[in-house]
Amino acid sequence: MVVTSQGKLGAGNIAPITKVDLRNASNENIIGIGVTNQSASSAGAGAVQYHESGSNWGLSYSNGSSWVFLPVVPDKALVYATKNTAQSINSGGTTGTTIINWVENTDQTDSFDPTTGVFTAPRDGVYIVSVNLATQSGSIPNNSYTETIVQSNTTTGVPQFRCVNSYPGYTTGSATNTSGNNCTAIFYLQTGNTISTGFRHNFGSARNLAADSSLNTLTITQL
Repeated sequence: MVVTSQGKLGAGNIAPITKVDLRNASNENIIGIGVTNQSASSAGAGAVQYHESGSNWGLSYSNGSSWVFLPVVPDKALVYATKNTAQSINSGGTTGTTIINWVENTDQTDSFDPTTGVFTAPRDGVYIVSVNLATQSGSIPNNSYTETIVQSNTTTGVPQFRCVNSYPGYTTGSATNTSGNNCTAIFYLQTGNTISTGFRHNFGSARNLAADSSLNTLTITQL
């Protein structure tokens, strides 16, 4: 430890260039900051402490009259999931079949349950959802449709988005092809609100979703 003639203190550094300089090659250049019983006014503006605020620990500084807790920016939710297994979707109905058994590729806040297909908001905020779903190839009758549903239990704003793809007027009466659609939704969620996705069609008999992770994808992003 050295104190230069200019009043600069070096700890593990014999050539300090700031008032207090801990920088050296040992990678142990950290400062331990603890709790103080001093008031913000007695500590003076610019003082820093590490203490508890509510149930959280963090840094606060004195502005000369009070301790100000430094805000911490939490990780925002980001989910990317794919589905590579078939799932049977019955024909008809109004509510749709909940899409389950996703493969979770990214989940920054551990907020998505790939088995149930349910996302739980980790905090209040705006969330954008984009889902692509496609069926296995099969007969598509005249005047039929597929519908992808993105829904939430939020009580603020729009709780459900429904996106329809229709297949009318084949001259042969029916056609054989894959089917499906994309749906994008935006929700304002409070902590604990959930999002799930569903799918429905009216092909006249059950149809499986394609077992193809490139066709069945889900992205949830917190703004």
